[in-house]
Amino acid sequence: MRKIINSSMLIIHRSLLFIVVLLLLIISCNNKPQSSPPISGEYGDHLILAYNESTKEISGIYQSQINTENEAQDSCYFYFVGKFAGEKTNIISWRIGHRLEEIFGVMTIRDSLSFDLSFEKKHINCTEKQGFSDIYHLNKKTNWRYIRTIKADFAGLYIQANNLMPSIDSVWQKGTIIKVTDKKIDWVKTSEGWWIREQDVIRFPG
Repeated sequence: MRKIINSSMLIIHRSLLFIVVLLLLIISCNNKPQSSPPISGEYGDHLILAYNESTKEISGIYQSQINTENEAQDSCYFYFVGKFAGEKTNIISWRIGHRLEEIFGVMTIRDSLSFDLSFEKKHINCTEKQGFSDIYHLNKKTNWRYIRTIKADFAGLYIQANNLMPSIDSVWQKGTIIKVTDKKIDWVKTSEGWWIREQDVIRFPG
């Protein structure tokens, strides 16, 4: 009888130990730190990204020959957008002039200063190694809220929002990339300090 009682107590102790371990594992999983959103800035030599905390929008551009006089259609060049959703975020990308040719991908947060992008297929004029699946590390942090482009043939640049007259000889042409740092009703402020009418900019050209 005593052996039976001891055996039963041993089973109970093991069961309790199993339950405790299981609860600790569940608590540990629930307390797993959430991934931080990407930081606005320049990543590597070919990618710029902006993150808007209020909308959780991620917007960026990859260009194999960024800040050169080469035409976009002659290089690996694409836009991408998404809404931050944690460690993995679905994104949509496309090239200038090819809005209907969307390519879907995933942004995976590696740590606070790096992430990778992977796409279902490569982009036009891009090699298998260009922007298809790579890790990007932050080179320079910025205060960009989102990235846009000029949609008007010419957009006037203003010293202050709500100005009546743009700065003399200061206009940006259609397709110019702008990094928005602030917004006031119908105006957006660029990283260069200029204000532009919001009606003259677009999320990305189609």
